[in-house]
Amino acid sequence: MTAWLDRYQSIPVTPYNYEDKDVYSPRWTIHYVEKNVGEETSAREILMYYSDEPDWGMDSANVSPFQLLMG
Repeated sequence: MTAWLDRYQSIPVTPYNYEDKDVYSPRWTIHYVEKNVGEETSAREILMYYSDEPDWGMDSANVSPFQLLMG
């Protein structure tokens, strides 16, 4: 079922250079896990290490009293 992942063994880690102009997350930075920019990773490692990314605090910005209701 996941054999297709093995076809993607050499994926270069590139810098996250997207400039987000959103006022709600100005200080959020990406966390590189296990590999650094310039190194290579695999599709399997990307799924293992980054699939839980929304839990890394991006949603914890304190911007509205209604956040408690939004989760």
